[in-house]
Amino acid sequence: MSDAYLHQARDLHRHMQRLRNYVLSGKSPLQAWSDTELTLPQAKALLVLHTVGPCTLKTFAARSGISGASASQMIDRLVDLGFVDRHQDPEDRRRVVLELTEEAKTRTCAHEDALLQRLAELMEMIGPEHTARWLGVAEEISRVLEQQYEHGGHAADRQTI
Repeated sequence: MSDAYLHQARDLHRHMQRLRNYVLSGKSPLQAWSDTELTLPQAKALLVLHTVGPCTLKTFAARSGISGASASQMIDRLVDLGFVDRHQDPEDRRRVVLELTEEAKTRTCAHEDALLQRLAELMEMIGPEHTARWLGVAEEISRVLEQQYEHGGHAADRQTI
C-alpha cells in the first residue's frame, strides 16, 4: 500500500468520525431505550439482531465480535428483558434461532429512524449533487466488497453489505 493511500485513509477516517459524531449528536437515537434497563452493549446487541435478522447464536456472536459465551450471556439477559425470543428452526430442530420481539423491533426502528433523520438533514445541507456523488462512492464500495466476498470472503462480511 502506498503512502498516498495511507494518508488518504487517515483523512477519510477522520471525516467518517466527524460524520458519525454529527449523526449521533442529534436527538439521541438511544432515546428509544431510555425507559429500559438496557446497557449500551445490550442496545448494540439488539441493533446487530435488527441488522442481521433472525440468526443463530454463533452468527450473532460473529457479527457482534464477541465470544460465544459472552453472546450467550447477553442473549439470556435480553430474553429475560423481553427483547429477544429464542425458538427452534422449523427446518432443523437442533438449531435455535434468535429473533427480536415485536417491542424490540419497534424500538430498533425508532432508533434507526432517528439516525436516518439526522443523516437526511446533512444530505439536504450538502445538496443533491454532493449527495449523488456520495451515494455513487458508497455503491462502488459495496460492489467491491461484494466481489471480495464472492472470491473467498467471510459470510459475515456479506451481511454488512
